[in-house]
Amino acid sequence: MHKRTQIRNAIFNVLDGNTSVGTKVFVNRPNPYNETDLPAIFIYSAEESSIDANLSQKTYKRTLNLAIEARVSSSTSVDNSLDDIADEIENLIKSDLTLAGLCNNISMTGSEFDQAAEGRRVIGALRLNFEIKYIY
Repeated sequence: MHKRTQIRNAIFNVLDGNTSVGTKVFVNRPNPYNETDLPAIFIYSAEESSIDANLSQKTYKRTLNLAIEARVSSSTSVDNSLDDIADEIENLIKSDLTLAGLCNNISMTGSEFDQAAEGRRVIGALRLNFEIKYIY
């Protein structure tokens, strides 16, 4: 299993059941979903760069840009709900910045917000971007 997959799975294990979304945490990009599936968290790779680490061992120093996206549906306070989930995610990630030695470091690099109205409800999304450094 690629180390990138292991990292996504480790983040899943950190978040699943430990936030207000409960067990609605998925290791994939958001696929079509029903409003009843929300709130939910999606974990996916955004991009990765690499440089040679050790040519004799054919390893690379990699920088994975990982997205953790929270989505909610509400008739009020979408931003507040997303901020609450973001706070939970950030605190859980900060509790182990190496994922038990799986990576060298995790740092948050920014956030992106989006929302769309559907009838009387608003679907809100907050994407937290993390930079994860590891060797593989």
